Amino acid sequence: MAFGDNLWPTNEVLGGAGSVDRPYPSYTAVLKTGSKATWQGVIAAGAVTADCHWIEVEVVDTMANATDTSAVLDIGVDPAGGTSYAVAIADLLVGHADDWHSNNGVGGSIRYHLPLKVASGSSVAIRGQTVTGADKNAGVLVRMRGNVTGTTYVPATCTTHGITGTAGTSITPGSDAWGSWTSVGSATAADYQALVLGVQPVAGTTINRNLLQFQMGWSSTVKTGIVWVHTSTLEAMNLVSLPHYVLVPSGSQLQVRAAANSGGTIDNPRVAIYGLSAT
Repeated sequence: MAFGDNLWPTNEVLGGAGSVDRPYPSYTAVLKTGSKATWQGVIAAGAVTADCHWIEVEVVDTMANATDTSAVLDIGVDPAGGTSYAVAIADLLVGHADDWHSNNGVGGSIRYHLPLKVASGSSVAIRGQTVTGADKNAGVLVRMRGNVTGTTYVPATCTTHGITGTAGTSITPGSDAWGSWTSVGSATAADYQALVLGVQPVAGTTINRNLLQFQMGWSSTVKTGIVWVHTSTLEAMNLVSLPHYVLVPSGSQLQVRAAANSGGTIDNPRVAIYGLSAT
């Protein structure tokens, strides 16, 4: 049977209505200071009429000039009723994002794609945390794919490596060359079949203009392709992070290395790794 999807649950405002900056809602105070915010629903159970196998998350409007806007976002799933959410994806790095109309002079978004099962009839919600000192709104898209024909790999669990609070693990890029491998979080406790990289700029209120390249691996050996990020002096960054399908044996210490091209000061970005497993 040919592979294909027949269901696309989403929180997009369909038909062209909504904001000129984004076709999906802005969620009030979804990024809380000091702790995670209360869950806010984004996709109702009635839209998830079959099992889904893919989650796309896009975040905009989290940045501010001369400000550290480091932030994390959880994706929660409730298989029945939408009243009691469990974290399905923890601590996606989502700070320092402008929007597609460049309202802060940079433009773009932070976007993650994760292959993960969400069962038919589930509700989906979001909550987050920021370091800015005041609760923040954010534009958040959540889009899924489901009711698949044919066979696809669908992980059941997403495990986050390398996050403390709203910060990832700091790494030192090489200048026009790969830097040293840096361990990210604890060793894996299950076999993984896919890895997704999270990135956030250097901590603080000043970010330099860098072009950064990243690779993931273990045992100081490259195991994935390249993820690249551009950071700006307006304290913003852009990221599109897709899954890298690679078998990671249980007990592996995940690592990241980076290279930078700057023409000036090279920052030490912070990273996280999201590992997808069948159990």
